[in-house]
Amino acid sequence: MDIRNVSVEDFLVWPDDQPDDAEAIKALIDAGRAQPDWFYVGYLDGRPSMRIGYRTSPFLANPAHSGTLSETRLFAVGREGTEHTDEYRAFIDATLPSGLPDDVRLLETRLRESKHADAETRATQLEEIGFRCLMEKTGYVRSGGELPPPRPGIHFKTVEDVGRDAFTRLIAIVGGDGLDREMAHYQSHMDIQHWAEEHVRYLGDQNDLLMIGYLDGRPIGLVGLNDPGAEPYLSFIGVVPDQRGNGYVDDLVRHGTNVAIERGWNPLRAETDMGNLPMRRSFERCGYRMEPGTRLWGHLLDI
Repeated sequence: MDIRNVSVEDFLVWPDDQPDDAEAIKALIDAGRAQPDWFYVGYLDGRPSMRIGYRTSPFLANPAHSGTLSETRLFAVGREGTEHTDEYRAFIDATLPSGLPDDVRLLETRLRESKHADAETRATQLEEIGFRCLMEKTGYVRSGGELPPPRPGIHFKTVEDVGRDAFTRLIAIVGGDGLDREMAHYQSHMDIQHWAEEHVRYLGDQNDLLMIGYLDGRPIGLVGLNDPGAEPYLSFIGVVPDQRGNGYVDDLVRHGTNVAIERGWNPLRAETDMGNLPMRRSFERCGYRMEPGTRLWGHLLDI
């Protein structure tokens, strides 16, 4: 195999690559999460057969947590056809970047059905060469009018009302015992409070879109919407552990959905782990339907 260290422009060798893909990669470089020499294309018989580009996890960009999350991300890996999976691993071993933080011990790759027509096949290939499945998620979408409000007695406060510290403390409680496999992986690499701080940062700074539900003065759960500058979706839903089993997840979904509708955000999307059956069933009860082409796989490889 002829392995070439390439520019961002020469990295885009697949027919389905888009012009804005180059801009997205350059943004990673500008943010310090990738280096210009971290992009490779492997050629067989003079044709591009596979490529790999590397970027660090967003958590590694934060010095406070760079020693607690052992991960870098495999940006793209692909091959025409489904044979010679052993060459994937050899390609990875030959191109791992030098100069990564000492604690980096894992590669992570994402495959999104909407971007990769053969995503499920690629996921199988990755598992054949030693990647283990981190998560499999699917998207939901809902259009239409408002849902019934949460049950009587349940009311909501935003982060504007309670402050980000209070929201962070509660998300540490809610997120520390959930069914999301990706979330559990990140938590296994850092202190739960640090994870909560990073996750709240990831959710954005729109404090009026991060909400806590209360019943009889006690918090029952959280619901968040993403920044309205992007495609609107429910970005976080979680029930306080000792309040689970009471159906409050439906109240959270209904409230978050209605807040979005009041702002004119319709349709509204959401995403959950395929294994999180309570969340999936709640979406379906609230009128969401599974959206074709939205499955997302995440895999990890020890290096």
